[in-house]
Amino acid sequence: MKLPTLSGKKPRPESLEAHAFFQGAHGVDLKPGLERVQANFDQEAAKYSHDAVAREKKHETVLERVRAVLPDAEAKADQVNERIGIGKPQAILPALAVASAFFMAAAESAMLAPALDVLHITNPFVQVFAATAIVLVSCWAFHFAWESFTSDQSPRIWRNISRIVAILVAVALTLWGIFRGSQVAFAANLDHNPLGQFLSGHPVLASAFYIFVTLATPIVVAAAMQYGVHHLRDWWEWKTANAKVERLRETRVTAQKQLETEREQHQQVLKQLAYECAQWKASYRIHHERGARHKAVKQPLAIVFLKAALAAILAGLLLFWAPLPCMVGAVLAAGIAAYLYFQRKREHPGAEDYLKSHKVVFAPNAHESIPSGQAPLVLEASVTTRKKRKGLLP
Repeated sequence: MKLPTLSGKKPRPESLEAHAFFQGAHGVDLKPGLERVQANFDQEAAKYSHDAVAREKKHETVLERVRAVLPDAEAKADQVNERIGIGKPQAILPALAVASAFFMAAAESAMLAPALDVLHITNPFVQVFAATAIVLVSCWAFHFAWESFTSDQSPRIWRNISRIVAILVAVALTLWGIFRGSQVAFAANLDHNPLGQFLSGHPVLASAFYIFVTLATPIVVAAAMQYGVHHLRDWWEWKTANAKVERLRETRVTAQKQLETEREQHQQVLKQLAYECAQWKASYRIHHERGARHKAVKQPLAIVFLKAALAAILAGLLLFWAPLPCMVGAVLAAGIAAYLYFQRKREHPGAEDYLKSHKVVFAPNAHESIPSGQAPLVLEASVTTRKKRKGLLP
């Protein structure tokens, strides 16, 4: 901060010690200066408190939001844990079951595709596409039938329809298995393959094998998907619910610690400012008393003439190459300007100049006595101290 000079012209920064000494030397009361120091620290404390409260409000907002959301998250996590049971649900085995179901469905489509020649589907790509559709229809039919026995969320009529469709699909796949066995036996006989004679000689065994291959695969695929998807869904719900609770609890603990830290730091900074304010007031009192007691010594006029002469000589040295009239004019102008400047500083010194020119009372020697009622002045305000305190008065 800046204080105006005695002339009231341009403001410039002044140290605490210089200002106090200047005020004391001119008989200004001590109380206004102390009030200005106190006001400066009050302003600093208010500014820091404003920023600190803003930071504290952020942490309080986080805590309020966590406290509002955490009970619901804990209740949901408890419901999931109660439904699933104690312990972490499995995820690897259900994932393997789902992957195996896709593999089995693909294998069934590959085995079923050649049998579609009887439906006049001869394109291999179209055969695979149609076989995949048949496998998917069968798997979904068995899946919905399974759901009708394990879940009551669907309407009753939907559950009955699912069961009827699954029965019809099972019958159709059974007949398709018998037909596949006869078709393979017929094709093997045309190629004079011994397999044709075996299948023709054991029609029941051949029919049972192809019925199993055709019917069992969609049922196993549906069961594997039912098992895998159900357990993966439980694992995901358990993971997300418990992870959310843990995250909210960690956020609550972190926000609470940060809030306590901000509040403690706020109090510590205010105490530090109060301590520094007391130090500044003590320093202000000391230098105000020194100014009132010792005053300052006015600079001799001879020093002003000496500085003006040095300025004129310097101007002459710099312009020695110029014509003589110009050099003389520059020398006179420099000397007059320097005289006016230093004379003005001599008559109207600033607070810093006033402090530098104060009278010093040296401590007496051991054999000398100190006059009654007069204490020696000890110079303790260093340049570093003045620099630290410079510019902090309003």
